[in-house]
Amino acid sequence: RVLTRQMGPAEYSALLALPGEAATPDVLKNYEQRRNIAAALQLFRTEGYFTDASRRCSVSEVSETRAKAVLASLPRRAPLPKVAPDGDSGVLLVWEGPRRVLLTIDEKHLHCVVAPGTADVRYLDEIAFDGGELPAEITGVLNSLAA
Repeated sequence: RVLTRQMGPAEYSALLALPGEAATPDVLKNYEQRRNIAAALQLFRTEGYFTDASRRCSVSEVSETRAKAVLASLPRRAPLPKVAPDGDSGVLLVWEGPRRVLLTIDEKHLHCVVAPGTADVRYLDEIAFDGGELPAEITGVLNSLAA
């Protein structure tokens, strides 16, 4: 399956209407990458994946929806994560680079590891998340990615 398609005029105009954002190549690339991640999340739910040769799994609809809510809340200038199923109906978001973050999204909670594998590692575990406004501690972590 192809995960991308051409944007139509309505999508360009919505993009152009973002306050303080011009439709630069970087903004358009970010928009397309976000759509690709959302499409991958949907495929993890609808098509599933194999954890080994005999076990087919899928991401739950709740986890997919909450992962998309997290992505939508990211600052526009923030790097986008790699996405993967966690093997237990949840979603794993991974940011690599100078500010490494692992964020697992399940049906009720967010589980976050900041700076894994370093002396500065921080764990934010079992943070309630209903898909609405992100908890302040997670918002702080995600906002720091754009710095």
